[in-house]
Amino acid sequence: MERKRTTQADNEFLRSINRALQMLGGSFILLVIVAASLTWVINYNPKNKTEGIEENKNIGDENVIVNGLDGQTSLVAKGDYMLVKTTCTACHSSSLILNAKLSRSIWIDKIKWMQAKQKLWDLGANEKPILDYLEKYYGPDSISIAFRKPPLKDIKWYTLH
Repeated sequence: MERKRTTQADNEFLRSINRALQMLGGSFILLVIVAASLTWVINYNPKNKTEGIEENKNIGDENVIVNGLDGQTSLVAKGDYMLVKTTCTACHSSSLILNAKLSRSIWIDKIKWMQAKQKLWDLGANEKPILDYLEKYYGPDSISIAFRKPPLKDIKWYTLH
């Protein structure tokens, strides 16, 4: 008799699990189908793979120009920018150029300082085109830099109390 009660208890347990699975079965199967579909769309859809390759194939490519700016350095992509890019970014980030609005004489001072303290080589004939570029696009009066605001002028300051 003891054996029969255990079997009945087991049967009751199995029936309750079976009922729960039947209730959840439709939802579970739907969840599996949705997950499989999303996985296919994200990972295996040939259209998505092709588009991803097309969109990303030029990342890091030194010849990509975006809105008139070099894709790697954000330098203005005009004139001798490749000379400036290869010379200047061999040692430092282009952000040092992008964040400066220096006059030609100060650019010359910076180059001399880099030659004296940072082991910058003699630029030779390249110095003039580099300075021309820096003065034109990263000088105090340059306005071609879309992400830099011009210096503030004629400001009436007030005293904080």
